[in-house]
Amino acid sequence: MLVEERTSPLPPPRSHPPRFAFADLPAFLYAYPLHALLRCFPRATIWTVRTFGTPLFRLLHRSDERLVAGRMQEQLDLSADEARALARRWTGLCARRGCHRLQTISGKRGSEKVTLHGVEHLERALEGGKGVVLVSIHNFAIVSATRFLRDHHRPVLSVRRLRVPEELSRLGQRWLGARIVRIAEEALAGCEALPADDPNCILKLARRLREGGIVHIAADSQRAPSARVMPFLNGRRGISQGPLDLARLCRCPVLPISALFTANGVRVELGAPLELRYEGSPAQCAESNLPLLAAELERLVRANPDQWDRWLDLGVISR
Repeated sequence: MLVEERTSPLPPPRSHPPRFAFADLPAFLYAYPLHALLRCFPRATIWTVRTFGTPLFRLLHRSDERLVAGRMQEQLDLSADEARALARRWTGLCARRGCHRLQTISGKRGSEKVTLHGVEHLERALEGGKGVVLVSIHNFAIVSATRFLRDHHRPVLSVRRLRVPEELSRLGQRWLGARIVRIAEEALAGCEALPADDPNCILKLARRLREGGIVHIAADSQRAPSARVMPFLNGRRGISQGPLDLARLCRCPVLPISALFTANGVRVELGAPLELRYEGSPAQCAESNLPLLAAELERLVRANPDQWDRWLDLGVISR
């Protein structure tokens, strides 16, 4: 058997956060002073964050950067120098995503250049009239991809799981967590998104597909109810079976999508449909198709490891 059923839920990565943490400081600055200044001086606030925010963010998250470098070295078979360089870029992209959210909230998105590649795959898939499932990993810029498709008359219904940053202390989670989640929701304004804990989530996604629409799911969320433990990189990880279940029920194609921050904007890439098989029982479909999905998600991570948001929770499942 290639697919392993989980018999118990995955443990949280940090069951007992410390009372205080350095990560509380940038979270406080982001949630209150920067957000307040943005309302009054959007252009000056964004310039300040771009100029001074990244060095400060990297300084305050240097322990996370070292942890990510170690995991990249182990999981990608890299040298120590290569892993440190990638981890440094990863930390910079974390800060860039925060600045990008501030730009979105302020409405200052005019300078963002988004390029789309592989649109022919999406157009051919939509010709079947059965809808399309887009699957991705948690790229830092993935929200830009769905927003760009919406702006070009291809609305996408996404599943979002907004969460309190796990690196915060107990005090930070108590006093800052809810506000950070609200800011993240504000940054999603204009995007169609369903909460992952919506009891009718699957029904709403299936309805959109049967209308010939597009849905998007980031399938590397290992805490999803449908996650199954699979070989991934040099270890194991929970991969969501949800996109495959939707595709089987609606008989629609599944296309990989990635969104990458570039020097002057965002590059969105759409791949060819996965070669899935829907014969047999649901268990047989999962047995044959889930390894294909896991392999595609791993390819996306290996292609641009510095753009993947989930390095910090990679160690939840050991080898």
